[in-house]
Amino acid sequence: MKPSDKQALKHDAYADTVFSAVAWAKKHQAPLIIAAVALVVVIVGVMLLLNTRRQSQEYSLQLLSEAQKQAGALARLKPDATAEEKAAAVKEPLRQLDTLAREYGDTDAGRRGLILAGQLCAIVGQPAQAAGYFERAVAAAAGDPGLAQLARRGLAAALEDAGKTREALKQYQTLASAATAAVEQAHAWWDVGRCHETLSDKDAALQSYRKAVEKASGSKWGELAEFRIGQLTHPPKVAAAPPATLPPTPLLLTPPPGAVRARPRSDAPPGAQACGERSGKDRHSTQGGEIG
Repeated sequence: MKPSDKQALKHDAYADTVFSAVAWAKKHQAPLIIAAVALVVVIVGVMLLLNTRRQSQEYSLQLLSEAQKQAGALARLKPDATAEEKAAAVKEPLRQLDTLAREYGDTDAGRRGLILAGQLCAIVGQPAQAAGYFERAVAAAAGDPGLAQLARRGLAAALEDAGKTREALKQYQTLASAATAAVEQAHAWWDVGRCHETLSDKDAALQSYRKAVEKASGSKWGELAEFRIGQLTHPPKVAAAPPATLPPTPLLLTPPPGAVRARPRSDAPPGAQACGERSGKDRHSTQGGEIG
């Protein structure tokens, strides 16, 4: 037998595999077509979903930006503006922010919009409404620790302004436990100490102030805590001014002159007046921070 004849008679495994695959495909033609169509549908669906989410992000950012511009009306208010004038100045931006939170609450802009709404209400003297917005922001920002901390600080300040000192104290304590940076911890412990003073718990206030000094003695909050410790342990005959501090943290929206006034707290312990007035300003100047 010739070599060529032997080669022709040799079993071709590759050809067998191809023929088997073709035969299998013909037998399962309908399921294959269905699977291919399903795959195409899934791919198209994912692409549409991603595109929709991108459009939602873009439009929600536009709404947030527009609300911020509308809120600029606060800066044009006179220092002696009435409560009605202040409420009117934030009516439209709050309406836009409510729409943003309702329709795009799952976006970053939607969560930040809740914080801005809370800030606006706090600035115009509506602490109860502010607390509601900040509480919603805390829940919405559960997956974003930084934003959640910002919202919780606003919530604590709003509760304090509404006279709910014990509830505010719990929020500040949560901030102190969750903070990772030493300065943030000192800031939170300073606020915890202030609340204890308002509740006439001198020992707890001193303990909190000492923690603030321990966390960041050279910081703004550490210096304020040291000053307050000195006043509580050696009450001066004449209240001294707190030490010079660093510039306040920039607000998301700068309030107009006179829009935020620190007020004395009637239930503060003796000797806490000077510190209480300053802490009110610091509290409002830092509850928002830049979130633009």
